[in-house]
Amino acid sequence: FHAPTLASSWSVHGQLLYAMLCLMGVPLILSGLWGVAHRIEVNIRLYLLYLTACEMVDAAAVAHFFLTNDVCANVGSFVDLAASKFGEAFLCGWLRTLSYVGVGCGAVVGVYCLWVVWSFCEDVRDGTGPELSELIPGKDDIILKHRQVEGPYGGIVGFAQTEVPGAYGTIGAGGGSAIFGGAA
Repeated sequence: FHAPTLASSWSVHGQLLYAMLCLMGVPLILSGLWGVAHRIEVNIRLYLLYLTACEMVDAAAVAHFFLTNDVCANVGSFVDLAASKFGEAFLCGWLRTLSYVGVGCGAVVGVYCLWVVWSFCEDVRDGTGPELSELIPGKDDIILKHRQVEGPYGGIVGFAQTEVPGAYGTIGAGGGSAIFGGAA
């Protein structure tokens, strides 16, 4: 637990501001959940603003980290251990590439989350978006239709829709015998 983290190198004022942003988010997140449950646009918009602020702060922190620090220097003994087998230049190149790809994927996921919340806000404002319970209209009819079985073989997949003449093992000319001694 004594390993340095991304925010541990910040000043005391920076850490307090970040803690304030995180703690301020607790009531905003709960308010956003309330807005989703009761379709209140203002609460969801407040959460959208908070999410946007968090994404911007995180993007700025990651950009500052990558501009001021070398990825290979921060990994420590792992690079020294693996460099003897693969070569330090090769390993550092892979670490830099993976870190940039990871940051890019994280940014794409963050922007997608912003888009989802914004899209939901627009649906609530326009009144066009369905509630979660309305996403499958007529679901009761579909369930009842699937539960209806025809005959003793209706529960077996495929037997209710087949038109096979006779029991299993019979031949159309009448020379077959029923399986397990059943009636043909």
